[in-house]
Amino acid sequence: LRTLFPYTTLFRSVPTVVPKVTPIVKNENIKSREVVLYFSDDQAMYFVGEKRTIAEPTAKLIVEELVKGPATKSGSTTKSYATLPRNLQVSDVQIKGNIAYVDLKAELKVQGSAGEQMALFSIVNTLVLDKKLGIKKVQFLLAGEKVNTIGGQYDVSEPMSENKEMMK
Repeated sequence: LRTLFPYTTLFRSVPTVVPKVTPIVKNENIKSREVVLYFSDDQAMYFVGEKRTIAEPTAKLIVEELVKGPATKSGSTTKSYATLPRNLQVSDVQIKGNIAYVDLKAELKVQGSAGEQMALFSIVNTLVLDKKLGIKKVQFLLAGEKVNTIGGQYDVSEPMSENKEMMK
């Protein structure tokens, strides 16, 4: 048989060695950082900054954190109040150039022009003053379209800059 098939030794079964591979988990992909969210003071005249750590803070996630409202910290001397309704739905936030396009699903339901101003500039100041985002202005959209007003009182037809006079 060996003379007919001299290479039969090549076809013997060789045990297969499977190397043990341990998956490498890279935590460096999950970058969290501290951001400052701006909420209203007790007089609804100025903003109070609240630091919050967010994992992978995109502009949309930051706006969604604003919608959640301020965290209640016991022993805190500075009280801050929500500027946005908890049921506000943010469709998307896109950054093109240095402008953030904040697209809301529905109109902003807040009380009066002061409430609307606080709501709008809460978003604008939070996004523009976060230098890591590189945003200079914020354009509000309603269901993907540019509108004159998002809550009935304040003109949002053009991109808005931060309002430093409202900072405490």
